[in-house]
Amino acid sequence: MFPGFLSGQPNATSTIAADTVMTVATCQSRIIKSKLRINNKKFVDTEPVMLQIQNGNNEYGIVQTGKCQDKIFFYFKVMVNNVCLKNQEAIELYYDNGKIRILQNEFPVNCEGNFVRILSKREVRAIRENKIRMIRLYTFRKDYLFALKDSEYTAIAQGLQCLRKYRFRR
Repeated sequence: MFPGFLSGQPNATSTIAADTVMTVATCQSRIIKSKLRINNKKFVDTEPVMLQIQNGNNEYGIVQTGKCQDKIFFYFKVMVNNVCLKNQEAIELYYDNGKIRILQNEFPVNCEGNFVRILSKREVRAIRENKIRMIRLYTFRKDYLFALKDSEYTAIAQGLQCLRKYRFRR
């Protein structure tokens, strides 16, 4: 899951063992406990949600959320070759109520199409409470549009809710 996203991160552990899939009793989404550690901290993630690019030919992107310590991460990966994102490149989330939320990339400069953002509590609440209808990603060459189906948005919102409640054991 996330190890592909984090392979470019200098402090990520490179040894990957079998992941443990678990379902938290109060959640409707599966949480995956990984043997991978980020800066020697435990890490969990949700199942990825695959989105089709609206302005492309059978091209896809993946949205996934994760948690390390008390921080919730929003990961986005464009599954197209040579999609170059620079640091601070933006993703726009378009909600059904007409509002737009802009998220800045916190991942180092890359041409693998990786976007990473640590979400604030306010951003997590906004994503959970307001239905996302479209995601727009800005890159050097092209802007990518992703229209979300109800089931895709529900999977993302439920994953965030589960991660918000999840507590790491010592």
